[in-house]
Amino acid sequence: MRYSVLILSFLCCSFSFAQPEEKEQTLPEVKHSSEWIRIKHLHEQMPSLTRNEILELQTEDAGQLLQRFPGIHVRSYGGLGGLKTISVRGLGGQHTQLIVDGFSSPQDQTGQINLGTVQTDNVEEIMLKSIHLNLVPASAMSAGNVIILNTFENRFSYKKNELRFSQRFGSFGQTDSYLAYKKGDSLNRYFVSGFGKFRQSHGLYPYTVVNGSHLHQGIRNNNHYIDLNAGAAAGLVLKKGGNITMNYRRTVIQQELPGPVVLYYDHSDETLAQDNQTFQLKINSNFRKGFYVKGFAAARTGKMIYHDPSYFNLGMERISNFTNQGLVLGANAVYSGFERFSLYLASEQQMSRLESNEILGTPHRQHHFSVAGSKYEFHKLRVITQVSYQYIAEHNTLGQTFQKQRLNPFVELTLTKIKHKEMNIGVAYRSSFRMPSFNELYYNNIGNTALAPERAEQISLFTDLVIEKKRFDWILRPTVYFNQVKDKIIAVPSQNLFVWSMQNVGFSHIKGFDIQWITSIKLNEKNKIGFLSNYTFQHATDQSDPTSPTYGHQLAYIPKHNGSIDLSYHYRKHGIRLGVFANSLRYALNENTPGNEVGAFALLDASVFTGFDFRSHQFRVQFSCKNALNSSYAVIRNYVMPGRNYLITLNYEIAK
Repeated sequence: MRYSVLILSFLCCSFSFAQPEEKEQTLPEVKHSSEWIRIKHLHEQMPSLTRNEILELQTEDAGQLLQRFPGIHVRSYGGLGGLKTISVRGLGGQHTQLIVDGFSSPQDQTGQINLGTVQTDNVEEIMLKSIHLNLVPASAMSAGNVIILNTFENRFSYKKNELRFSQRFGSFGQTDSYLAYKKGDSLNRYFVSGFGKFRQSHGLYPYTVVNGSHLHQGIRNNNHYIDLNAGAAAGLVLKKGGNITMNYRRTVIQQELPGPVVLYYDHSDETLAQDNQTFQLKINSNFRKGFYVKGFAAARTGKMIYHDPSYFNLGMERISNFTNQGLVLGANAVYSGFERFSLYLASEQQMSRLESNEILGTPHRQHHFSVAGSKYEFHKLRVITQVSYQYIAEHNTLGQTFQKQRLNPFVELTLTKIKHKEMNIGVAYRSSFRMPSFNELYYNNIGNTALAPERAEQISLFTDLVIEKKRFDWILRPTVYFNQVKDKIIAVPSQNLFVWSMQNVGFSHIKGFDIQWITSIKLNEKNKIGFLSNYTFQHATDQSDPTSPTYGHQLAYIPKHNGSIDLSYHYRKHGIRLGVFANSLRYALNENTPGNEVGAFALLDASVFTGFDFRSHQFRVQFSCKNALNSSYAVIRNYVMPGRNYLITLNYEIAK
């Protein structure tokens, strides 16, 4: 009964806005691809990668793609299938919302997305946004940062038939097959699509560990990985304007879990099995001039089984089962019928529950988001103001119950100057907070039900300079920022090495600067040179306790310097690409001592590719050598990464 009342009140709030006046105004373009939020690639203040760039990078997952973005640090525990999480400008992954085809991806159990499981074969575009968006779900508008991912299967097209196929063969037993088909019509009135992807790797790669003056070489064990992704989608254009889309996805993963390589000891036998399913429905409507409405719903279920056949080498078997269920309802409304002024409202309700033999009780969470904002444009000045409200009600069957609420303001001022070039200069302030995950609250021997939400304040000064000429494009995006995090949730030892507890003991400052530089030079009709580079400086320090030995020290696993450079040459559809990615040294703990250092590294990737067309058929072949200098490195201490490895990719596409 309480869910019925909650849903009814949510829907009433979502659509309780005044009817707009009938004025003759120009409605901003709303693409049938729905959630293709980026209108012009060169003129938006958001780093992004398009399909062609993604194909050339030949990444295994979204985590590797995001390494090419300024301000992002990716924590990787291994190669294919390895856990990958991110921090954006010093804020943990829990402050970042992942939006896939316009839908949020809440993770109440762990608190953040494992980007190592997010495939990239079907990605048309991936973007990082830390400033204003008004057409994403309310949870994303309330988050500290947003990653937007748009896929091939969930967009409208003027093509009647589209087929995509790719096959990869790589080192360490890697095979990867992807097949997708989409049926539409030339009037762009509907589409129906389906896809499937299978990949596996035995992951037995060699490694070298340096211990003082000694080198130890070995083979990474217990690293087999296999996953299967499949899904279907459909969309229909409505007669009165707008469209309706729906999709279903299922991901099944079976993997072994390699442990840290410590003191020449590399033994582990744990496994993890996952089965995740999602159904999503969305309706977009622009039936009135200057008036845009979107409603959406999503249901998900996820199962995870962790198996340790030799628990702590005590001869005991441990099997942990987790079942996570969730329902999301939401709506957005934008009115742009005024000359220089627009309004937007958003509301979203997330309901989730977790069952497990490892969790104390059965927690239920209801998380409500409401957002109201406005945008004012006058000549070269744009002012955006927004306030978001979050309400969380949580109940555990063992009796723990709490309620929390918070208001988060957002302000952005942007000045635009156009004279043979486009230049945006702006300043933004955002407040956000993230709830403790189910694991942090309830997990056996670790959970702490008294945890407070982690709060973050962000101030940034950004510039977006674009110069476009006939043969030359030049984009420069520098950003200076200051962030602070209060009530930071961290794990600290309690009884022994294996029993930890979660506490609110952190307060940190993050001062930083990042810059993206993109250049494209068209030598002639057949030859082109591309240059993409990113650099990030982050001074993220612990400010919790002036008497603590870690006071003023760099936070664990956040490098002060990291960046990448990619240089490409294209001759028609043939070309080569060289890429360098580098991280400065980090510290495994907040205490910055030589014993806690994790070494700096630089990686070189090289690839050569060729393509040709035959009528409406397109073929492409690419050979890549990753970590070409065979560097021995670890992103996370003692979790050794692959050395030199190779990948061959075949792509086929038909669109007519």
